[in-house]
Amino acid sequence: MLKRLTSQSFFTGDLTAKVVEIDESKFFHRKYHRGQWRESHWVFGGIERGSGKCFLVELADRAAETLLTEIRRVPY
Repeated sequence: MLKRLTSQSFFTGDLTAKVVEIDESKFFHRKYHRGQWRESHWVFGGIERGSGKCFLVELADRAAETLLTEIRRVPY
C-alpha cells in the first residue's frame, strides 16, 4: 500500500519522518514591569529537530480550533 501511495502525484519531495516541536506562548509588555497590563498576543511556533528550521505565527486566540488549523499549516 505504501508503494501505491508514494507513486501518486500528491507526494513530492522527501518522505522521511521529521520531528517538529511546537508550543504556544503569550507575549505582553508592561511598562517598567509594573502598573497596568498592556496589549498581549498569543504566538504559536515550532522548531524542526536536526535542521533547526523554525517558524512563528501570531494567533487571534488560543482556541483548540485555531491551534489545530495552524498545526495543519506547519510548513515542514
